[in-house]
Amino acid sequence: VPIDRKAPRSDYAKLDIAIQAAKVKVKAFVQSDKKAQALKEQGDKGNAGNENKQLTFELSKEDIAKNILALVKQRAGDLAKAASILKCLPQEFEKDEDENYHVDTLFAMTNCRAINYKLEPMDWITVKLKAGRIIPALATTTSAIAALQTIELVKLIAGVSIEDHKNSFLNLSIPILTQSEPSTAPIHKLTSKLTASLWDRWEIDLGLYDDITNLATLFNHLKAFTTLDPLDCMRGNTGIYVSALMNLPNKKNEQLLLLKQPLKETLGIRNQSFVDLTITFTSQEAKLKDPKDFTIKGVPLIRLIFPNAK
Repeated sequence: VPIDRKAPRSDYAKLDIAIQAAKVKVKAFVQSDKKAQALKEQGDKGNAGNENKQLTFELSKEDIAKNILALVKQRAGDLAKAASILKCLPQEFEKDEDENYHVDTLFAMTNCRAINYKLEPMDWITVKLKAGRIIPALATTTSAIAALQTIELVKLIAGVSIEDHKNSFLNLSIPILTQSEPSTAPIHKLTSKLTASLWDRWEIDLGLYDDITNLATLFNHLKAFTTLDPLDCMRGNTGIYVSALMNLPNKKNEQLLLLKQPLKETLGIRNQSFVDLTITFTSQEAKLKDPKDFTIKGVPLIRLIFPNAK
């Protein structure tokens, strides 16, 4: 049905479309079990193969770009003069007034993004409904939180006491902003002379400690520093050394090879300048206190810095 492009949503255009649509003769629907079964099989087949299938569109990106340029040329005549002819003026967004083409613009931009990022395209009415649910306060809340974070960062750089820092609780829909003094991070007592908090990290510069060449020498270094016995070594979720497994009688040779193997080879290091390890510790006192759970709690993350970091 042809549409009046000058005023597609005018009462005259709608009436004209309705009159033309009324002239269309639709065939009477006749239910067919064969057709229904064929559609069901086609749908099942499509669902099975759509997990990794990318969306396809009638036009390629190049064709869409050419069409956009053609429309600009149609309005401006010459692309060189487009900047002086086509002026962009701010407008108050109004989704309920279809004649202003605001929803049409969102519809076009949304589906351009869908094409670019292979997302599911949206129809016009869905765009209109979603545009009406956007809460303007979202950007305001984000900017307020960013500002509060920046204030605390400035305090941190200035080295103020913890009493001068603030926890902020913000709700702009009420609106309300309340602040409280933060508490210090919990301190874990590892030994009688060694403590650590959640924010601590132990760093070992291997350029300064050239005697640390494998897990055995790393464990010896940590034992001398902490007076604790290293147990397990993890890199992320990957187990590098598991003492319960390595201490089995049939694992002695494998344990020796793993402890003496070059550190970079053991940790799978290629071009990284550092690696973070989670190493658990125990002590004779902890084993006597709880024979089943004798791991020391609160040991910080350990970062190994390789010489090529400099």
